[in-house]
Amino acid sequence: MADTKKGVPAPNASNTAPIPTISATDDMPNDSDFVKLSITRRFFKPAFCKDKDGNQYSLRGHLMRSEIITSPKYGPTPVLIVRLTVPTMLVDDEDNPTPAAIGDDAMIVATDKLEKLMRFADDPNVVGEVFIKPQRLEKLKNGHTMWVYDVRMGKMPRPRGEVEAEMIAGFSTPLLDAADKAASAAASSS
Repeated sequence: MADTKKGVPAPNASNTAPIPTISATDDMPNDSDFVKLSITRRFFKPAFCKDKDGNQYSLRGHLMRSEIITSPKYGPTPVLIVRLTVPTMLVDDEDNPTPAAIGDDAMIVATDKLEKLMRFADDPNVVGEVFIKPQRLEKLKNGHTMWVYDVRMGKMPRPRGEVEAEMIAGFSTPLLDAADKAASAAASSS
């Protein structure tokens, strides 16, 4: 079969359909049908997560899971994923502080002491609430520094399915609100 210059088979006896032309914007959903979700993960980094007076923000939320990420600077690095139950300040990929709301996910590097939380984070049945407050920066023997945290676990872990269902319901609420508004607008215009 002969090819055109664009690499698309030329029409012949078995392929006579016209070649469709599409644009990259043809697949964009209608804004009234979708709600934009933030799927980028942000970090809790004490050096950048301070208020205007220099006070450290804390990290409080459900300890959802642990992951190993690859850092160009440090190689494989264990992190904890915390779904916020209290607003805080996080940083983006370029270390710019950004406010984070209840329900957002935050990553925190699981330093030596925080690695102990990994077994709780990966429990398949329950989710515990964790409170992590930076206390001070400690100098290590190898010349690096590491944050020391005040770490507390909630006394009442919750079923994992219950916490995950709340997350899904949280995402659904804006969709339902948008659908209700659209239905109300349609009803009032008819």
